[in-house]
Amino acid sequence: MEKVNQVSIRLVKERPLLSEEQLTSPEKVAMVVGDYIRNIDREVLCVINFNSKLQPINFNLASIGAINYAIASPREVLKSAILSNAANMMILHNHPSNILEPSKEDIK
Repeated sequence: MEKVNQVSIRLVKERPLLSEEQLTSPEKVAMVVGDYIRNIDREVLCVINFNSKLQPINFNLASIGAINYAIASPREVLKSAILSNAANMMILHNHPSNILEPSKEDIK
């Protein structure tokens, strides 16, 4: 008889991202998360998961890249949303160069 291991996957909660602002618009999300990721010296790609009322459930750093790029597969981007049973999600990333114009890669 062949043995097949059973596994389980769980979310691990880390320290919360605190805000007195309700995250009710992309601009507010960018402001709150931007304060958190602004000084990171590498590009990071973040996912914020929301319930069906657009209330934030959690925040996930899906990818930590290099000084001018972060690579994330759809699997890494979607993983926390699926595990959180999210109805909606928002994806954003920083630019350590402080150049706020989207790069060619951002547009792709």
